[in-house]
Amino acid sequence: MVSLVALWLCGLCAVGLYHCVPQGGVRQDFYDAALGILTTCVMVAAATIMIVSLLSPGIHSGKWM
Repeated sequence: MVSLVALWLCGLCAVGLYHCVPQGGVRQDFYDAALGILTTCVMVAAATIMIVSLLSPGIHSGKWM
């Protein structure tokens, strides 16, 4: 269940990153840059949580996947 929530959060962050990238010829303002940095940090954290939640049952049971 945790991995599904982390996957959903990664998808939400991808959409956020897509919308904060400026269009051609438009200068990026401070708020778009801050949103991009924050979204990237949240996406990295969600991806880490997803990987750990998918690999931890295999590690704790003594067999890999």
